[in-house]
Amino acid sequence: MIQRAVAVLWLALAVAVPPVPAEEPETVQVRLAWADGELRLDAVRALEPGVPSIVRAKSDAQAALESRISPQLAAALADVPLDSSHTVGGLAAEDPGFFESLHALASTARPEAVFLSTDLARLTVRWIFPLYGSRGVTGYLLP
Repeated sequence: MIQRAVAVLWLALAVAVPPVPAEEPETVQVRLAWADGELRLDAVRALEPGVPSIVRAKSDAQAALESRISPQLAAALADVPLDSSHTVGGLAAEDPGFFESLHALASTARPEAVFLSTDLARLTVRWIFPLYGSRGVTGYLLP
């Protein structure tokens, strides 16, 4: 029963990123680099044009992107294979501890880079998540 509840929760996080209003378009780009042992997640959000201060608009956009990092990471990793019979999403649905470790990884992540587009209309926040090692995606699986 608990496995079913965890599976439902995992799927809800993976696909139910909170909706973004039409005036605030947001995109997420994911690059999985096996050789480098990392997942790079770039989230881009348009700055609110009605905000009179670019500093405030940038801060608001960054806060909005950071508030959604956990479901974005879950969605990015859901289909990544761990071994011949498990994906990250499948194992997170089966193992509540692994699910919690992914959520903790996302919630403690700090952006690697934050920058504005050249026209000052969009903000990009980049996170880099290690795949291996004690602080990586698979860190919970280590003995």
